[in-house]
Amino acid sequence: MRSTIHRRLLASLGAVFLLILSTAPAFSQTSYNAPPNVYYPGPTGLVINYSGGIIMQGGAVNTIVPGTLTVSNTQTSCAAPAFTACNFVYWTSGTALLTTTTYSTAYAPGNVVVAYVTSTGGNVTLVTFPGPSPSVPVSIAQTSTTTPYTAFTTLSNPNSLIAATSVTDTVAEYWSQIFIPVNTTLTGACLLNGATVTTDKHIVILFNSAGTVIANSALAGVADSGASRYQCQAFVTPVAVVGPQTYFVGTQPNGTTDNFLAYATGGAPTNYGTGLTTCAVFGTLCNITPTNIFTTAQGPLMMVY
Repeated sequence: MRSTIHRRLLASLGAVFLLILSTAPAFSQTSYNAPPNVYYPGPTGLVINYSGGIIMQGGAVNTIVPGTLTVSNTQTSCAAPAFTACNFVYWTSGTALLTTTTYSTAYAPGNVVVAYVTSTGGNVTLVTFPGPSPSVPVSIAQTSTTTPYTAFTTLSNPNSLIAATSVTDTVAEYWSQIFIPVNTTLTGACLLNGATVTTDKHIVILFNSAGTVIANSALAGVADSGASRYQCQAFVTPVAVVGPQTYFVGTQPNGTTDNFLAYATGGAPTNYGTGLTTCAVFGTLCNITPTNIFTTAQGPLMMVY
């Protein structure tokens, strides 16, 4: 009698177990809580594979299905912050990943960069993955803004203890580091003029963290106006920027008469990036080599808006 009860109990439990298995969702590459993995099947060629997974965009969960991408050849350096020749693997929408060699495309607002790929000789050489960026604090989530804060400045001088220094124009690009805390669209930049604003013209320029020009005012320049005041110029084309992130903002004068105000020794920390990049012809813009080293009398006081 007792053995019969035991057999019936085991049969019932087995039926329940089979019911659970039959109704449980099947495992797939896109059902787990992990980002897609990018890998090189090799041993030759420029095709990379990526697995299924999820991309988190704020509070939104986006499912990625497995796929393949063909990256560009002769992309030999994905070293930050320059990314001088790099394949970016990124997500922008939908269920697939994309690839580009353009920094501003990969890091456009709302995009998520998944991997970096180098290549040479028609073959992929290395696949690496983004870690925490030195310019993006891990504890700060990306946010967007249109109001109320749409203007951002270069480093503030420490009250009036360390005065800015007056720099006489030369045909070169003078630039300073600037921190953009949120995703936004910028439409122009302003330069703090010096005491002499009688003759020269200026162009204002925005560079990304790799030092590439991403926005500028009219290449003809605008005549200096307003001694010891910010003079603003609109960009030819507004630019969407991603924050929090480091950028660089600068100016190119056309003459050697007027002056502008720049950071002097003691007016900025030694790891605040400023510099001067020589461009021989006014109106021809040059990319810069970013730095986290301060050089006196090179970094202009500027703002973007």
